[in-house]
Amino acid sequence: MSRDDAGYYGILPSEVRYDMDLLPNAKLLFVEITALCRAHGYCWATNAYFAEMFKTTERTIKRWIKLLCDKGYCATIIKTFRYDDGTVKKVRYICLSNKSAEELKGLSQEDIWSRHHG
Repeated sequence: MSRDDAGYYGILPSEVRYDMDLLPNAKLLFVEITALCRAHGYCWATNAYFAEMFKTTERTIKRWIKLLCDKGYCATIIKTFRYDDGTVKKVRYICLSNKSAEELKGLSQEDIWSRHHG
């Protein structure tokens, strides 16, 4: 995933901006998530990707994402994909709303693939 995939801007709503329970970098992470979610309403960036971007640890990113989710600013779901060669891969998606998370839960592997490559 390249930084170009994020689009030109992210969004920081006032409810997130003025939430004193959030660390400043968690707010910046939210902005990055909104930029990555622009195309589909969700993103699949890994903790490693964010850790490299923010020059921190994956554990810290995990805490920030959990805090954002606990506050209701985003939601995560894990989808399991089975490939023809027998491999299984779990992918974490970050969604900007519970509605997009519910819609994503209902999509098949083929539906998601066609959205990204079709």
